[in-house]
Amino acid sequence: MDRAAPATIRSPANPQVRAARELRQAAVRHERGEFLAEGVRLVADALALGARPRRVFVDRDRLTRSDGGRALLERLDPTTTVAIGDAAMKALADTRAPQGVAAVFPTELTHRAAGPIMLVLDGLQDPGNVGTAIRSAVASGLVETVVVRGGADPFGPKAVRAAAAALFAVRVARPTDDELPVLLRGREVWIAEAIGQRSYDAVDWRRPSALVIGSEAVGASPSLRALAIGTVGVPLRGPVESLNAGVAASIILFEAARQLNTTA
Repeated sequence: MDRAAPATIRSPANPQVRAARELRQAAVRHERGEFLAEGVRLVADALALGARPRRVFVDRDRLTRSDGGRALLERLDPTTTVAIGDAAMKALADTRAPQGVAAVFPTELTHRAAGPIMLVLDGLQDPGNVGTAIRSAVASGLVETVVVRGGADPFGPKAVRAAAAALFAVRVARPTDDELPVLLRGREVWIAEAIGQRSYDAVDWRRPSALVIGSEAVGASPSLRALAIGTVGVPLRGPVESLNAGVAASIILFEAARQLNTTA
């Protein structure tokens, strides 16, 4: 005999729904070591990369409207799946048009990334820039760790959407000021700036390196400048003062990938 389907939670005031909704707050994410990921593609990709959610909230009516949603529903562990209704899903979701699934993942994930470069995001305030940089870090195939110091939370809703599945494929570290020099030991530290001492393609990225992308407003912090051996920039030929931080990180990382692929 088939097991009876669990009752569907319909009230946004339900304790489980409220607890998940609270993860939209950075302090709660930090305290619990959890974050929320929404959407069929993102949750499916996270599962494919080996991430294991602690809870998955599903609105079956919405989820079964697409082939991808139905396929995902078949893959979910029933012991961690919570059925909720439309009002409850809208209450916990951060998107305007929820796709019918939101999963709670631990911020300490098991990753398989490896590479010669460490990317340091130093005080980036825009969560879109944080997510874009993480996504490019993984796409380059070179980054073993993304270090985040201050600024936007990489596990916040907007950063998670911008990073997409890349967040589940790289280690994200948030060291203290005392831990940072130890983490960077043995690496050449380069700071990206609008006008750098060297062009981004004049650095030998085949060596163990760390690329620092500083705050959009004030650049890299003094503590990181003290550890750096120089600055790098992307030459600009049009009437533009600087590049978006996420774009600058992407250009430099893919130059590093070009160098390593050329010598492979």
